Amino acid sequence: MKKVLVTIGVIAVIAIGFFVWLNKAGKKQEVRIGVIIPLTGDYANYGNNIKNALEICFEDIMQEKNKYEYKLIFEDDQAKPKMATSAINKLIFTDNVKIIIGGFTSSSSVAIEPIAEQNQVLLFSPSTSTPILTSNTPYFFRNYPSDETQAKGYAEMISNKFGLKTVSTVYSMSDYGMFANEVFAEKISELGGSVLGQHGYPPNTKDFRTIIAKLKKENPKGVMLLGYYNEITPLLMQARSLDFKTQFFGQEGIESEELLNIAKESAEGLIYFVPNFDPESPYANDFVNKYVEKHGSEPENFGAHAYDVLKILWQLIEQFGNNPEVIKDEIVKIKNYNGVSGITSFDEDGNIIESHIMVKTINNNKFKMYE
Repeated sequence: MKKVLVTIGVIAVIAIGFFVWLNKAGKKQEVRIGVIIPLTGDYANYGNNIKNALEICFEDIMQEKNKYEYKLIFEDDQAKPKMATSAINKLIFTDNVKIIIGGFTSSSSVAIEPIAEQNQVLLFSPSTSTPILTSNTPYFFRNYPSDETQAKGYAEMISNKFGLKTVSTVYSMSDYGMFANEVFAEKISELGGSVLGQHGYPPNTKDFRTIIAKLKKENPKGVMLLGYYNEITPLLMQARSLDFKTQFFGQEGIESEELLNIAKESAEGLIYFVPNFDPESPYANDFVNKYVEKHGSEPENFGAHAYDVLKILWQLIEQFGNNPEVIKDEIVKIKNYNGVSGITSFDEDGNIIESHIMVKTINNNKFKMYE
């Protein structure tokens, strides 16, 4: 009887081991991709647009026959470098993440890039534009043009396309705003124009009446706004209430439904510039339709770039495996990738090569392509 029980026990152990092995053999390896973006705070509108776009991309990926199981882990940094640092440490040391999408702001990316490099973690940003991370950053990549490229492009558009020779600038005294303003002003002068006044303000300023009074005295043909929607919204409203009329120009930082909802007619006629993304292109059509159906509004520029970041990473992981050392070497080989944000190619430092500037405007309280 004892021998029978022992035999049954051995068989049971073997059977359990077999089923455990069978279960493991049929289970796909999980790939965790971290995401560091502002989901609360002053820049939450941008971050949630990116999150929405990534979730749509994730749903598209799940429809494919994948070698791996994928999981997105979102961390909220409120666009603050200290919180971004905490987020990346959690993703690396608690969640065992080796690939991260982010950061959103340049300051967050600058803060977390050394940590990523030290731990051989790949960072891929859909929005960071600082020139600080242009070279000598082997683990940092972006499909978004640098501040220098963009600011020069804005100046060329205003001077050549719109024929304006006297302008003023209003810029956030953030790393982005100060650098972009300097490059923009230099380029306007180089093109034979002049900047009548350069007006900086602390980030998240709400009262622009003093600056508007100075602008009225300068009487420029146009004003270039280098800030984010939560700052530009009160500026436009106060300009209207103080009867200051000029052609306002902006950049992708103003493209937020919240600006339309609050500023309303004060924002009418504003012309702004964005890299690449054309919602009406055939490559973007499916993504835009899904976004509108799910969220009731069109995706913004950063969301489109984020969709492409995740799609590129997924394609590389499926092809080459979940090894950031291999993936980072493959990203720089990508040329003429057709994504929802346009055609993307990378240089040897992991930066986007060129980026067509789209001209858009606010017409009837909607963001539209400029005719």
